[in-house]
Amino acid sequence: MRIRPVIAVVVACGLIVPAAAHAAIVQYDDGAAWLAAAGGTTDLDEDFEGFAADTLFRLAPVNISMGTLAQVGVDLEFRNLIETPPFEFTDNNGTNHASCFVNYPEGGTGTETNVELVFNDPVMAWGAEFTGVLGGEFLAIDVNGAEQTIIGTLLPAANDTFLGFVADAGEEIDMVIFRSQNDNPGGAGEGFGADNFGAVLAAAQPPPPEPAIPTLGTLGLMVLIGLLAGIGIILLRSRH
Repeated sequence: MRIRPVIAVVVACGLIVPAAAHAAIVQYDDGAAWLAAAGGTTDLDEDFEGFAADTLFRLAPVNISMGTLAQVGVDLEFRNLIETPPFEFTDNNGTNHASCFVNYPEGGTGTETNVELVFNDPVMAWGAEFTGVLGGEFLAIDVNGAEQTIIGTLLPAANDTFLGFVADAGEEIDMVIFRSQNDNPGGAGEGFGADNFGAVLAAAQPPPPEPAIPTLGTLGLMVLIGLLAGIGIILLRSRH
């Protein structure tokens, strides 16, 4: 039988296909548990004690240690300020705090009142103490990543509570939005106090790995595998 020359090159490749990581956060209702999960220490803190007088964030953003705090939406000329003594409302912990008000979009018209905390730098964990968050329309906190994509939502289980999150898949969080959960017609909304913010910055992403360059030994092994494969094919065909 006539044997035709066969050139076979076999390249062994290890392909690693990562599973699609679903963006997610883990909610914490206990400050100590949150801090432990976040790494044991915070990079940024805000207790509002640096404010000597009431400071509105109703009409313009106010700078705090980790970013800016601002009302977004309808201006009802109500709350949404850094409050210092004497306090107008009792839903606070007795120290300087953010006195907040949010309101559900009445009739679904988009006329909501929200409070946004926009971080100067992306974070992977954030938490705060809240007072009076289940007295009206109930507080919800949307956790947003890049391009304002909602990664998750924090929902309080108690009226006075700690609320925080830790991103569990390397997400970088750009902002959190305080909003109402429910529609209570008539502008009642949800008023509450927020204090003692803490945040952990997102780790810098490592640079992409350099392309692997085969060594002389690796090239030699690849050639040897190719030759052996070619010889094997020739021997198999010569038997037929």
